[in-house]
Amino acid sequence: MSLSGLSLTNQRLYFAKLQLQQYQALADSESEPAQQAQYESVVFHLMQAYRSYLLELIEIQNIPLPAEAGNAVALLEGCSADFVSPELRELAMLEKDAVSWLANMLRAFAQLSALNENSHESGVVHQSEISLTMVADDDRVTRLRNWLDSLSSVIQRLRAVSQEW
Repeated sequence: MSLSGLSLTNQRLYFAKLQLQQYQALADSESEPAQQAQYESVVFHLMQAYRSYLLELIEIQNIPLPAEAGNAVALLEGCSADFVSPELRELAMLEKDAVSWLANMLRAFAQLSALNENSHESGVVHQSEISLTMVADDDRVTRLRNWLDSLSSVIQRLRAVSQEW
């Protein structure tokens, strides 16, 4: 296993943790735009950590890199039928389970990405769907902490299982 993939994933998890701490610190004292920016930063770093871990799996398991390597489902679809990767299968199951922490994290990132893409339309002002759906900062903090803890623990567990082989 390459140290670079491992260290990049760990770095992204650490950045997400730092951003979450900053978000918690300013939750009561800052304006809604500042809170939203910090929330988006945490989600961004969580997604970067997840994608870095997928790249780590690609490297370890010699998976052919598809055009879209942003999720485990796409990676599995790009592999041959006889390819076995318990790690990718577990992550793909979490992605497909609409109520899982991973599916919720991916959905939040997709919503944020869609908002950014739509903001380039000239002369059109959009109301943020995220601001409307997230009701309380405590809910956001709890959700972000859950995503970080869950992502960290699944990566740690899957790495341990991979090292046994």
